[in-house]
Amino acid sequence: MVPWPGASPYSLTQPATCDQHVLEPILQHCAERLGADIRFSSERLSFEQDAAGVRAVIRNRETGKEETAVADYLITADGAGGRLREMFGIGRSGPGVLQHWMNVIFDTDLSSEIGGERFTSCFVTDLNATVTPRPGGR
Repeated sequence: MVPWPGASPYSLTQPATCDQHVLEPILQHCAERLGADIRFSSERLSFEQDAAGVRAVIRNRETGKEETAVADYLITADGAGGRLREMFGIGRSGPGVLQHWMNVIFDTDLSSEIGGERFTSCFVTDLNATVTPRPGGR
């Protein structure tokens, strides 16, 4: 899409909108093309590291199947509430949860309603949410 105007004084790159359901398959494809083994709906139960690499026991949350993965690196995308950070004694600081947020992304064509104007999202303060119409969205 066309980048938002006016960021040049602040950045060499321009901001743009790319929803997670569009960006994630692109990132997955690129990572897998470079040799990554990506697992969704999985949890890391344990891991061990030595000079040869990392062995992690993982469980598929949908099937319950457990297996050991062997790799040079371990990347766990388990979010701010994940256990890996705590296992390493890496603390957090700051005020804690700042807010809860909701995004509603839906498929629509508003072109006739907005007369050719660009509309990317609407912030709804009562819900702390954005309503985001996207052609081909979900």
